[in-house]
Parts: sequence; C-alpha cells; structure tokens
Amino acid sequence: MAESKYDLFNLFSNNLALVDPLYKGLYACPICLKLLNKNDLKNNELTVEHIIPKSLGGKIFTLTCKKCNNECGSNLDVHLVNKTIADEVLSGKSSKPLNVEIEIGDGLTRGDLYIQPKEGKKNIKFVGKPNIVHPALLERCSKALNEGIDEIKLSGSLGYKEFNLLVALIKIAYLLLFSRLGYGYILSKPLAEIRAQIRSPEIKLIKPTILNIIEESKNRTEAIFVYYPERYRCFGAIYPLSKKSKKAVIIALSGLNGMNSNSDDIFNSYNGRIDKLKHKIIPYNPSLLNRKESLGFARFLWETQFDE
Repeated sequence: MAESKYDLFNLFSNNLALVDPLYKGLYACPICLKLLNKNDLKNNELTVEHIIPKSLGGKIFTLTCKKCNNECGSNLDVHLVNKTIADEVLSGKSSKPLNVEIEIGDGLTRGDLYIQPKEGKKNIKFVGKPNIVHPALLERCSKALNEGIDEIKLSGSLGYKEFNLLVALIKIAYLLLFSRLGYGYILSKPLAEIRAQIRSPEIKLIKPTILNIIEESKNRTEAIFVYYPERYRCFGAIYPLSKKSKKAVIIALSGLNGMNSNSDDIFNSYNGRIDKLKHKIIPYNPSLLNRKESLGFARFLWETQFDE
C-alpha cells in the first residue's frame, strides 16, 4: 500500500459511493463515520493514519479524521508502543532501560534498569539518579547495602494499561480489515460496537479476544478470515508482537450479524489458545474495492465452506 493520501481518498470514496451514490465524492472516517470531502485533506481535517504506529515501523496507511487520529494516538497507540518497548527490554532484546524505583532497607533510589544478555544469562545493571532522590533516603539506601541486605524491592510503571493495549490491537485489526474489505464490511451491524470501543477505551464495552499465539510467525501483519474451528469463525488480523520476536497474535473481530449462531458470542465464548486455527489471508486488492462485488465480499467469505 504505497498510494498517496489522494489515491486512498479516491479509492475509498468510490467504495463508499457503491454503498449509496448519494455519498459520491465523500469519505467516511472508518472510526467515527464522519463524512469528509477532498478539501478536508488540504485543511488536515482528514489525515493519514498509520494502521500500526509509525514508531513500531508501521508502513500500512489509511485515512481517519483528525480527531480520531489524535485520540487513538494518545489513548491507544502509546500503550501498544510502551508494551512493545517493555517486552523487548525485559527479554534482553533492547538496549533501552526501564525507569524504576528501588527500595533497599529503609532507603530508596531511582534510576535506569538495563537488562542485557551475557554468556547465555541476563545481565542486570542499575544506574542510579541521585539528583532526583532525597539525600536522606539515598544515604539510608547506601547504608543498608554496606551492612548487607537480603531483600531489594523494585517497582516501576511499564507505561501501558492492559485494556487500552487490547483495544489498540482491536483497532489495528479493524483498520486493516477496512483497508481490505472497505465499507461493505465495517458498516455491518456488529462493527458498530467495535467502533464505539475504539472511541471509548476507558469503558469496557466488549471483551477483546486474542484467539491464538503463533510461535513461529512470518513477522508480517495480515488481515485474515478464520474459518475453522467453526465455533471461532471470525474476521481478524495476525499481528507480530515485536520485530525482534517470531511470536504473533491473532486478534478476533466480529463476524457478520445473523450469519453464524456464534457471531454474537465471539468475544465471550473463548479467550485463550487454540492449537489449530485455519484461516485465509485477505490480500489488498484495490481493483476489488472499486467494484460492486466488494460490498458482498465479506459475506461471501462468511458463507463459504472451505475445506478443513
């Protein structure tokens, strides 16, 4: 997906006009459905959105309104970025430190904690910052170390909230599926709840589901349709947990309302690992998005019985 923002506007504006010719020349923000025109690209009311945060190497784009772009960045993306950084630091795969607070005896100090592999083991190094600690606390800390201490308490924030992180993953899957299936998918009834959750991560409206952990992934983000086991038939995305790891997650989104008895229960029926998930990758196909068939493509996938 290397199109300019004007190419993206034209592609999805045409796709929206397939839904209703009255929308010709307009673009609906996929997150809030606000209608915008091409002039909104010039005045920055319609902006380029990295489906995966740019700081994590995201190179897949779509367009969202300025408000949704800003709010998703501060309410969702930052949690995914901080989670990724924390995981890489704690696993010894990053040279960056974690800012921590250490209690030693009655003393306390703050500083940077580095975790680096050394001879097959993790080497931990702490660099204190005495200028931000009360001298009396630092003195008691030093005294406890000199006298010998059996226990050291370490605490700190990893910079993310678990639920906001899960909603950030949901947003990636949702926008990726929009880029592949267009308005024909996201305007189906169950996706309204997904949009509401993306806009309001402070309220738990759904139970985000990670269907599976892939131990050996190809380190690519893919839009997918899971067709087996039948119980977990859904649309979703494969998302690599880190560039430095081969692990990836499968994020589940709703299927099409009324097409499967489990579609309303997709977020509540299961939240764990499945040994065998069979799926189809949904490629990026601009020519399909420009045809009337694109509006029914998600339904076609949903109704098709693929070989197990």
